[in-house]
Order: sequence, then structure tokens, then C-alpha cells
Amino acid sequence: FFQNIQLPVLADGLPDTSFFAPDCIHPNQKFHSQLARALWTNMLEPLGSKTETLDLRAEMPITCPTQNEPFLRTPRNSNYTYPTKPAIENWGSDFLCTEWKASNSVPTSVHQLRPADIKVVAALGDSLTTAVGARPNNSSDLPTSWRGLSWSIGGDGNLETHTTLPNILKKFNPYLLGFSTSTWKGTAGLNVAAEGARARDMPAQARDLVERMKNSPDINLEKDWKLVTLFIGGNDLCHYCENPVGPRPTPWGPEKEGGPLGHGVCSAHRTGPGHPL
Repeated sequence: FFQNIQLPVLADGLPDTSFFAPDCIHPNQKFHSQLARALWTNMLEPLGSKTETLDLRAEMPITCPTQNEPFLRTPRNSNYTYPTKPAIENWGSDFLCTEWKASNSVPTSVHQLRPADIKVVAALGDSLTTAVGARPNNSSDLPTSWRGLSWSIGGDGNLETHTTLPNILKKFNPYLLGFSTSTWKGTAGLNVAAEGARARDMPAQARDLVERMKNSPDINLEKDWKLVTLFIGGNDLCHYCENPVGPRPTPWGPEKEGGPLGHGVCSAHRTGPGHPL
């Protein structure tokens, strides 16, 4: 869904700044809400039919798993068409799902994973995951990290007031662990993202995440399914622009086993058997 972003423009052709923080770079809560809806929809879309374009001004209702298709989509279980739901009226979202139960026993395969089976959420990344500028009252609030509103890891309020991935998952599992609240680092939960982070920082973030999970008395490393979001790369692109005529940087995709992203993913993956990334 992030391959092609359609940035909104006004009638005069200028960018619609209502989606951005006052610095016109970081997305605000309105932007984060749309990212959360797009991410959730992507998780339920079958492989081969996933949405590749994100229109920030489009209406994106929360889609639902069904009795016949209760699993998060993977290459093996993809055969799903999501329904059309009523339009979103605010930054919150209506929850119209009726199939919300967990599996009768803990799944042993990600291909049989239901939303309610997820016990823990976590996130690695940069300021797009710490939600810098998501809801500033004035320019002095711009550096604030609104982690509780972050699209992939925020847990402030509920789905009716704030659309985030954890708030969607809390409808399926009200005992979900790991999400961030408020703006304080002490309530960041398992959000180990940091402003200015680059791909090379992912192994360190992954180690931090693993330690937080190990130190939590509420997390069962062996049995709890964990949904970990890793979103990085913007700062790498910005630093590349500082030296456009220099050598091209080595690709750091997760498929590069020896690269920073590969090490970061592997570090997080060693926490136990239940951890879809």
C-alpha cells in the first residue's frame, strides 16, 4: 500500500497541509489514521491482490475477518475478497466485525493465525513510528513524539477515537500488550523506534526489543504470538541525497542476510516461535 502514495492537493494545485505537522515534513494524526487503516487492510488482503496505491483523501473503512476467512493473509492462505463498509467519519473508526474470536488452541503456524490470537505488538523504526508531530497544539509541540497515536503501535483511547493498528487489534483481544500510550518514553511499551534512526540502527533496536520482552513478566516468549512492525528507510534516503555523486549505498533490504535489516529481523525472530514480523 506504500508503493504509490497520492499526496493530496488543493484546488489551486498546492499540497494539502492538513495532513502534515507544522514543519510540513512529518505526518500529523490525520495522516497516521489513514496509514493505520491502509496497514490493517493490507494485512487482510490476499497476496497477489494487495492494494499498491495509497490515496490519503480516500475513504478507507475498517475491513473484517469472517467465519470462513478468519486468518491474517499469507502466501499459503490467500483467497480473500474484503467487503465494502460505511465511510469513516472521523479519526476514529466504526468496528463492524462479527467474527472476532480467537482460535480454540494456540496456532502453530502463521498461516492459521487469527487477529484475536495476537497477544503482543511491537515496533521498530524512526520518527514515523514515534509519531513526531502527529497532534501538536503549536510549533513548540512539534518535537513531541505522540507514540500513543502512532499508526502501527499507538494505543491511546480506543478505535472510536483514534484509529491505530493496536486499537483495531484490541477489539479482537482487549488484553493486548506492547502498545504505546501518551508521549512519555516510560509509556512507550514495546515501541523501540527513535527519531532519526536509519537502517543501520535496526539491530540495536531489535536487541532492545528482545530485552524488553524478556524482562516483561506478562509476555510468554515461547507461546505468545507477537506482531512486530519494522518501518525504516526515510532517513537513509535523506542522507543519500547529501552525497548524490558518491558511491551508491549497499541495498539494505531484509532479504540481504548480512545487512542491518537482516540482522535486525533475525534478532527479533529469535525471541520464540510465535512472532510474525
